[in-house]
Amino acid sequence: MAFLTEALARVGAIVEGTHPATAVPGRSVPAGRHRSTRLHGDLRDPAFPGAHFHRGYDLAVMSSGNVPGDPPNRNAGSKRRRIIVEVAIGYMTSRDAPRGAGVGSTLYDATLLAHSDHEQIAEALGWSAFWPGTAPAIVGAVPDGDVQTVVVVPQARIVVAARWALTLSYPPGTEWP
Repeated sequence: MAFLTEALARVGAIVEGTHPATAVPGRSVPAGRHRSTRLHGDLRDPAFPGAHFHRGYDLAVMSSGNVPGDPPNRNAGSKRRRIIVEVAIGYMTSRDAPRGAGVGSTLYDATLLAHSDHEQIAEALGWSAFWPGTAPAIVGAVPDGDVQTVVVVPQARIVVAARWALTLSYPPGTEWP
């Protein structure tokens, strides 16, 4: 297990709607709405398999480092690290989009759905009651910029991504199995 494994697994479970086990109205993402695309490649690749694209998500660690303003003494108290995680979700924008998925045939329709999904994810990731239980502990999660839309294939696919700054805390000398 790597240093960030549990924290990223928690973010993934929140995005997938599987954490917490009992959904919290107004906070949880509906279960089954998003599914991980980790095994299928990069969402921004035009050759990404279409069957796994619509509302498929991927997580990427964009950067990691010290928390600004933390004291340099790494031997006292707990250590804190800041990581920037990108949550990218794919959407179909053409007549090939899944029927009943809330997507019409235009970029406008897909961006409305996508930005609405990211707002729901923000409600879940930003709620501190969902953070406990990871090692290192998640002690903060705030948006790191605006939600961005990228056209992958004109009139067919977009990826909408948001970056989150997570603050993690752990005791000095912790070993990661």
